[in-house]
Amino acid sequence: MKRFGMWMLPSLVTLAAVLVFTTPPANATAVLFLDDRVGNTKTITDGGVGDILASSGAVGYTGALGSWIVTVTVGQTYPALGTPGTPQLALNVYGLATDAADLTVKFSESGFTSYGLNNINYYSASTLEGVPGSISFDIYGDSGNTPLINTLGLVSISGFSNDVLWSDSGTSSGLTFPGAPYSLTLASNISLDEAGSTSHSAGFAVPEPGTLILLGCGLLGLALAGERKKLRQ
Repeated sequence: MKRFGMWMLPSLVTLAAVLVFTTPPANATAVLFLDDRVGNTKTITDGGVGDILASSGAVGYTGALGSWIVTVTVGQTYPALGTPGTPQLALNVYGLATDAADLTVKFSESGFTSYGLNNINYYSASTLEGVPGSISFDIYGDSGNTPLINTLGLVSISGFSNDVLWSDSGTSSGLTFPGAPYSLTLASNISLDEAGSTSHSAGFAVPEPGTLILLGCGLLGLALAGERKKLRQ
């Protein structure tokens, strides 16, 4: 298996350069939230202060946060990815820490309208770049249509605790979604036991009824050899 990590940084920068030249929408609500779990947080809304991407439905942040001297984070949802009736969220994170550190990254959007019984197709690909630690991610929603709020747990993946490339994809079936509108959140939890770097990509899609196709985000995670192998099986 090939490792990935530092190569994600120029890829995320390239993605930002492509997205930055499009016009943001009037009523963007997507929000990106970073928390190092020791009191340092950062909240960036679509088109708001700190968002490095002008593209509608894409939120990006680059900068320091506590012990994390470098973080490059990109989240995408509708209209850049999916629609209110066919929800999709994708998150890509690269981080470099000077000491043992934790990082929670949440990407959320409201106004989704697909309801009733649904499937969620999800994927994740990560590495800890040679240092001990762990990565996990969760998908949840809120029937009150408030971004980042968890009142409806949907998918929880424990992740891994070593430095090799870890990838996972699958389908959670028969999930009951609340009446529209509602919010959905993708939350990634990263822990490093010592100084080092990490790379993490995760995403999910709620396909149209009757489809079981994993709708890729077209970003970094699905370019990985391990992930391509899973999708071919």
